[in-house]
Amino acid sequence: GTPVRDIGWPHGFTYPVEPEVWREFCHEFARRLKGRVRYYEIWNEPDIDAFFQGTTQEYIEKLRIARHAIRSADPGAIVGTGGFAFATEDWLARVSRNPTLQADVLRLAQDAFDIHIAHIHGDFPTFRRRVDEYLIPTRRELGVTQPLFFNETGYSRLEREGEIEQAATLVKKLTFAWSRGAKAYFW
Repeated sequence: GTPVRDIGWPHGFTYPVEPEVWREFCHEFARRLKGRVRYYEIWNEPDIDAFFQGTTQEYIEKLRIARHAIRSADPGAIVGTGGFAFATEDWLARVSRNPTLQADVLRLAQDAFDIHIAHIHGDFPTFRRRVDEYLIPTRRELGVTQPLFFNETGYSRLEREGEIEQAATLVKKLTFAWSRGAKAYFW
């Protein structure tokens, strides 16, 4: 019975319109998982249209509501930003109507999250470039002090590159992320 808005994603993706529906979902989700889940990512790659087509303010509202609702159900929970694609704004301009969402959230809503989450897929040179040329300077410029988590950083070229190159990429990305101050890394 709750109204949802179809945002035109080819797979029929929808999300709750009313903030109260979102609040109730987040609270109940955290209540049921209390003691089993400690970390929450609020939305997958919201800076890509295929996953989120709302405005910056709509995302910030969802982030704030989620953090409050989750923490009310589980005070020890740690709430993160969406797992931003963390590509350059030039690339995002091709796949997003809101390519500055991440920077805007970091600028306007640091009170709404406990950890900053980044997704950077691909080879090691791409990872290194995006971290050193965009992620770290953006965090520094905006004064982001929340811990940095990489939680989606795979390299799926197994069929072309082979397992040894994939394993080497994992080790390179993991140690590089650590050298840049990341507090968590998930392949």
